[in-house]
Amino acid sequence: MQAADNVQAVDNVHHHKYHEDTFTVYNPGLLANPPASARMITCLDTQPVHLYCEDHPNIDEKGNCFDKPAIILEMKGSLRREPNFYFTICSNRDEPSFEADASSRCTNASCWLGPPADGQLENAVWRQGLWCLQAIGRKNGAITSELVRPKPGKASTTTDLDLLQISATHAPVFLVQAIKVSCKNPMSYMPVYDNEENQRPFRTLSEVPFGSRIRVRFTLESGRPEGWDESKPDIMAARLLAMHIL
Repeated sequence: MQAADNVQAVDNVHHHKYHEDTFTVYNPGLLANPPASARMITCLDTQPVHLYCEDHPNIDEKGNCFDKPAIILEMKGSLRREPNFYFTICSNRDEPSFEADASSRCTNASCWLGPPADGQLENAVWRQGLWCLQAIGRKNGAITSELVRPKPGKASTTTDLDLLQISATHAPVFLVQAIKVSCKNPMSYMPVYDNEENQRPFRTLSEVPFGSRIRVRFTLESGRPEGWDESKPDIMAARLLAMHIL
């Protein structure tokens, strides 16, 4: 099993390096101004979604061309239990973390992250990043209350942002194929890693290191849920690419 873990860890390293070599990795807490060519670009799937991209083409090391490559955002924070944590493999009435079974071939998980607990400088970087994400949403006329918000109990109108919600609601092609073959719970494939690049999705709440420092990489999307009134603005969301426990 150790050998298999080592092989997987090497593959994970290569996968994450591919992201770094092919796409812009932007930390909004360290760089207040986003890339100059950043735009919300319409992507057509089952329904229109807007993806935060660079408005110019890019080619990866294998010659694959990306007409408008997505911008990958990176932030360091900590895992929070409140206001909810729906991000484990096993669930029960008190822990409704997973809303679909393996036959649905998709995941529906989310959790809220807070600032790192070990320093004023990192906390300031975290909050600067949240303000930047809020500004991106507002610039594009999107609702940001499901993306960033104050601490639980504070008024939603306050400018003292504290929390970021990360979601994983769509299975990529490779995950759909893996689920078809294995019949495993899709949450077991969630991109959660330890600091040695081993994949370590959380089975139960007791395994979650709440308060621990993490690094997340995600994309920004906006769109309307099915049945959403077309007269209402889009909702901005952060879609998880990778979470590392530091």
